[in-house]
Amino acid sequence: MNDSAGEVSRRATSWRWVAGINGLGALIAAGFAVASAIDPALPGGGSVDSLVRLYAGTYVVRAVPLAAALVVLLARPRPAPGLVPLLVVAGLAQAGDAVVGATYSQPAMLAGGGLYAVIHLATAAWLWIRTPAAVVRPAQSTDAAGSS
Repeated sequence: MNDSAGEVSRRATSWRWVAGINGLGALIAAGFAVASAIDPALPGGGSVDSLVRLYAGTYVVRAVPLAAALVVLLARPRPAPGLVPLLVVAGLAQAGDAVVGATYSQPAMLAGGGLYAVIHLATAAWLWIRTPAAVVRPAQSTDAAGSS
């Protein structure tokens, strides 16, 4: 298939926008995680005890590596292998954040988590559908018996 230079440029520009929006969401999530670890009372006020600090710490150790991996893969000029499952994981994490935000009456957490859950999951679906299988889908084993 021969794509025109304009079509290739349009795809590259589309990818940069999609990657940038997803990367921004990853960085925002990591930033809130770090801020919460520094000051666990930041998101909603209230008292802070050792368990609150523990959960803030567990949030940061999940969010920062996930965001770092996502940003590294999104910074590539084309979708990288492994990006689709990572976007699904990030989308599910954001959906979980939205549920927590709804449960604890945190409208910003509900809105931000919900928005980026949709963005990450929609991007994963878009890549799954539009990108050649060899780029975004896991390799299929040709050994039907599963023996080595």
